Amino acid sequence: MGDLADTWVTAGWESVVRRDPEVIVINSYATPSAEEKRAFLKSFPPLANVSAIRNDRIVVMDYADLVESPRNPAAIGTPADFLRTVPAG
Repeated sequence: MGDLADTWVTAGWESVVRRDPEVIVINSYATPSAEEKRAFLKSFPPLANVSAIRNDRIVVMDYADLVESPRNPAAIGTPADFLRTVPAG
């Protein structure tokens, strides 16, 4: 979604499918839980052919890591480590 003009926007599922992301980041915050979010993504029929879903490339990050905070420098290691350990699709 790097082509969007803003951050923290609402996007339709169609735009996610069209972009075919290689990785999806789940914001672990409140309810539903991160595992419930993962289960939904993996069971939602429109996403079945999205690369990130097919290849189980879903990374979970804490809310505090995703918003502007002192944790950001350390948090960047989470997706980097994930991408180094998960096979490419």
